[in-house]
Order: sequence, then structure tokens, then C-alpha cells
Amino acid sequence: SSSGSYSLDAWATTPAVYRIDEGFPSGEYLLIENRQKEGFDFKMPQAGLTIFHIDEKAPSIDEEGHPDQEGWPTNGKHYRVALLQADGNYDLEKGNGRGDAGDVWHSGGSIGPYAVVAPEQPYPNTDSYQGGRIRPTGIQISHISAPKQQMTFHLSFGDDDEPEQPVPSPTAVPTGTPQGNEFVTTFAGGNGQAGNMFDIVTTKTIDITNLDIHTVSTSTVNVEVWIKSGSYLGYEADQDAWTKVASVAVQGQGIRNRTPLPLDAFEEPIRVIASQRQAFYVTLTTPDIRYTADGAVGQAYAHADSDDIKFFVGAGLKYAFGEAYSPRVWNGVLTYEIVKGSTMSPTIEPTDMPTDPYWSAFPSLLPSATPTTSKPTKQPTSEPTPAAEYKISTLSTPLDGGTGQAGNMFDIVPRKDLVILDMSIHTRSTSDVDVRIWIKEGSYRKHENERKPWRRIVKTTVRGQGEGQLTPLPEGAFPPIQLSASQRQAFYVTLTTAEIHYSKGRKQGLVYASNDDLSILEGVGKAFPFKATYKPRVWHGEIAYAVL
Repeated sequence: SSSGSYSLDAWATTPAVYRIDEGFPSGEYLLIENRQKEGFDFKMPQAGLTIFHIDEKAPSIDEEGHPDQEGWPTNGKHYRVALLQADGNYDLEKGNGRGDAGDVWHSGGSIGPYAVVAPEQPYPNTDSYQGGRIRPTGIQISHISAPKQQMTFHLSFGDDDEPEQPVPSPTAVPTGTPQGNEFVTTFAGGNGQAGNMFDIVTTKTIDITNLDIHTVSTSTVNVEVWIKSGSYLGYEADQDAWTKVASVAVQGQGIRNRTPLPLDAFEEPIRVIASQRQAFYVTLTTPDIRYTADGAVGQAYAHADSDDIKFFVGAGLKYAFGEAYSPRVWNGVLTYEIVKGSTMSPTIEPTDMPTDPYWSAFPSLLPSATPTTSKPTKQPTSEPTPAAEYKISTLSTPLDGGTGQAGNMFDIVPRKDLVILDMSIHTRSTSDVDVRIWIKEGSYRKHENERKPWRRIVKTTVRGQGEGQLTPLPEGAFPPIQLSASQRQAFYVTLTTAEIHYSKGRKQGLVYASNDDLSILEGVGKAFPFKATYKPRVWHGEIAYAVL
């Protein structure tokens, strides 16, 4: 096999298949077919390329494996003939039906090694998994054409540059003439999930009357639009803070084309007051939105600016109010009218990111740079009055491994008033891993699969130190958490991949590690995010704290 562009005729008329062995051990390979809605395949819900992962040495033809399993993929469980489903839902392995429109590849889709696929969807990928040993093959299949009698795609083994694809200027789809002005961000695509959150600020009061989205789909998609005053930051998972203003079905126009909402999608225009920040959440119910990874969160996007609207880089999200990926630029068009009589505001300059009120609730553990007293002293003192000092202590659990998945939920119970300052985790990975930490008051129990009661406090990336070693979080990644004596606190500490190490426990709620200040209790293992639960399981790591 060699890198390059390939074409493949429909299986029903020309039964041909590409087989890719390069990079795989003996008996493992990929098969690519072009399956169109004709002949034996006429009832397929969606035409496109099917990509099969074959492992002739798999111990069983029907032993399923998927990301929600504990220890997958290193547990060695997978079908001997596995369809790599484009939507990443692994419905066939989970027994959810006999296949759907999201299983085939088309219209700009791509699949590659775990190390280079988008974090929004790390599975499926083209890595070898024979015998539970994960080996990157370097194979990348990209620039897949729209479904048709002869489909094309680009195959790379990491030894070439992918071909540059012209990006056409977006053209309006003939569904009526928009009334008003248009603000276009970009249709560059490059990445995607279900939706985006972003902020805008306007120089004049405007009414947004409609919008266009960018979707890879050429089938019917369900679109939701939510809004809130102020920034989206800090409210990515807080559905109660948002108001839904549109929920419509629309025919997708495919990659790099504008997909407009119906002209009556909004019951009334969305009014944006001059100089006031307005947040939007535009999402599909399926991971078919296309957006762009560019800029920095909260930064004015230089490639989309006008005299009326300033657009700020935001985030991509899973549906609904799910895992967020930053920075991401919404691809689309806002159609708007300027409200007559609205006053021009001064030129808008990007402001600092809003302060998270959560942080301000805790006293600093360090002396301030310039301490002051409530009344001035008669004579200035030569040195500032020293602030109270706190001894930083740690409580660790054994790192004896045993099993693992993406993360853990567990409770801690302080015996004294204290503040949690930092945390280290235990991962088998020696590469970069994405860490998420949620907290909630009280116990995690009965809330294992509910995102709403939890508050995310950490979203960061760190280089894993491998099995048997603590992996500390980056400095400043963990905000302080003040707890009173006997106040139970739940933690959900997870990676976005199944690379956390933990061990099996005896019973949920038993004390596993303890000292005079703090107890860590046995909890559960979790697939990411808020998915399958394995119990009882014991979190491995270290908590840094100070007694108040």
C-alpha cells in the first residue's frame, strides 16, 4: 500500500474492496467498501464508505468491545469483524439496533490514529489492538467524498502531506431571500461535534432574525438554539441558565455549504443590546456540526469582524450541554437587522475574561503583596504584618493498580476544617492526557449518571507519568475547595480516555485511606463521561490540603 488518493465503485455493481495490511501484525487489517442504496444494499439508511477492522486472531467472533467497557481496549475484547462506526457510538457492540445512518463514512469524514484524531471523538481509530496491545499504524483515511456511485478518499501512512482542498466561498441555499444584514464567521470546518457555544458583542442594538449552520450531513438534522445574557463561560453544563429559542428540523446541505434554518425558526427575533455580551449555544442532537479549532477562548476572532458585531472564540460541545472542547470557532451566518434609533456605542475592545465567582469564595492561603489595616498607623511600619501561615499536608492512596477505566467517583470526609489545594492522579499513560474534575456537595451515590448536580472545576492537559507514579496536575489547575469538619464532599476525577488506574474495593463508603485530618472513601469506576459504572472501586492518587 502507498499514500495517495483512491476511488472505489459501488459494491452492488463492482464488488471490489481495498485491504490495508501495512502497520498491522499478521492477521489484522482494514477493509474499505463503497456501499450505495442499490441492489442488496437498497435498504441502507445512509450510503457511504464502510470501514471494517478485521482481527483474524481475536478469540471470539461475537465478543464485543467498546469504550464504555472497563479496561478497553487493552482488555483484548473486540469483534473479529468490527465495523468502525463513524458516529463513534458503538451501537452494534452495545446491542442498540442493527445499524444506522451514522455508521458509514462520507462528505469530508476522516479517521486516523488515536494520537491525531480529534479529542471530541478518539474512537474509533486506526490503531492495532490485537491481543489487547495497542500499536499505532499511522494510517489516516480522509477527504472522503459525498456518497455516490464512485467515491474517493485520501489514504496516508504518515509519510505524506494531505492534499490541499479548496475551500469554496459559502453560497446561500435557495430557501428565500434573507431580510437584513449578514455576519459570516467561517466555513473552514476541520473539526466537529454536536454544537458550539460562543459570545458576541454588538456596537448597535440588533435583532437576529435567522442563522445558517455548517453540518457534514446531507440528511435531516435536528437543530436547537439556546441563548443567555452575558458570557457562556462557566455555564457550559448549566442548562438551567439558558433559554431555548428554536428547535427545528432542517435538511443538511453538507460540508462547506450553508444550511439555513427555516425563516420562521425563531418565534420572535433575538434582541442583542448594544455593548452587552450575549451568549449562544447552537447545536444539533447528533455529532454532525462542523467547526474550526482556532484562536483562544474569549479572543475576538480576527477573521470574522464587522462594524456591527464582534464575535468571540468559544467551545465545541457534545449534545446536550455535554463535554466541551476549546478553543473552537462556530461556523455559520447570523442574519440581523439594526434596531432603528439605536445609539452607536464606542468601539468595543475585548475585555478580560469574566472572573469566576467560585474562586472568590475562599480566603487566600498566602500573604497579600501589600497588606493594609482598617485604619492608618501613626508611623509607617518597616515591614508588613505577616499573614497567617498554613502547613500544607497530603493524603495518598496506594498505587497498586489492578484495573482501570476513564475515572472514579468517590467521597472524602474531613475531620477538621480545611481547604483542598491540589490533587495528583494515577494513569498508565506516559503521553498527554486530558483531565476533568467535577465536584458536588454530599455523596456521589445516586448521582453517578447525572451531570446536572455536578460542577466541573478542572479541565486541563497533563503529561502522564505512567503506572506506579503519581501524575500531578499543572500548577494553578485546581481551585481551592474549603470544607468544614464532617462535611462530605464528592469528587469525579476522570480522563477523557480509559487510562486511569484504580483497584477493586470491598464496599462503597468504606474508609480506604485516612489520617487525623481527612478520610478518602471507596467509590466506583466510571467510563467517560458519566457513563458505565463499576463498583466498588478505589481511586488512586494524592490530595494536598491545609488545615484552617
